[in-house]
Amino acid sequence: MSRPLRRGAALALLLLSGCAAMRPAPEMRTYRLAYPPPDPSAATPLPVTVRVMPFGIAAAYDSLAFIYRASAYDVGTDPYNRWIANPASMIADLVARDLAASKTVRAVLQAASAVPYDYELSGHVETFEERDAGSCSAMLRVRVALAHVPPRGPRAVVMQDIFSAEPPCTEASAPGYAEAMSRAVQQVSDEIRAAVLRTIAADLSQRLAE
Repeated sequence: MSRPLRRGAALALLLLSGCAAMRPAPEMRTYRLAYPPPDPSAATPLPVTVRVMPFGIAAAYDSLAFIYRASAYDVGTDPYNRWIANPASMIADLVARDLAASKTVRAVLQAASAVPYDYELSGHVETFEERDAGSCSAMLRVRVALAHVPPRGPRAVVMQDIFSAEPPCTEASAPGYAEAMSRAVQQVSDEIRAAVLRTIAADLSQRLAE
């Protein structure tokens, strides 16, 4: 290419890059996990207080950015769509809210309190991602442990289990993924609550029989 043509090409590239720089950057959107709490139970609440501890999260998902995976090792983040708070914190808040709203135990605690409690629920988010292998879905996997907290003496783990859900997205978009992940959290929260109540009821019966 001759020198004048090179100069012309360079000028054209400069003009194009200038036009691109003048375009407004795409708007960053933030989302939350949201769904209605469960209805209160008509049954008599179990005579226990449960403290829901802060949940942990796997290092790969410890981010506000939307994380997506198209294959076993291909992981990416969305620079324009993100969560309003850490996913583990939102999930722990919703699990505690749902347990309290169900009115199936005497009380539910989260923050440090002088009020004594009988059981402690902890959790760790193992998977929290959008899966794009052919179609959009929200994959959630949470490991939880429930410990009995006696007035004196060591604590005892009475339950440990893993709960997962992967509902499809209603549409292949950021709002569609946020809605699907909200449904995943709702399903997992319902299953955790049912397992916690079964375990506490069985544990109380066993302790009364001793």
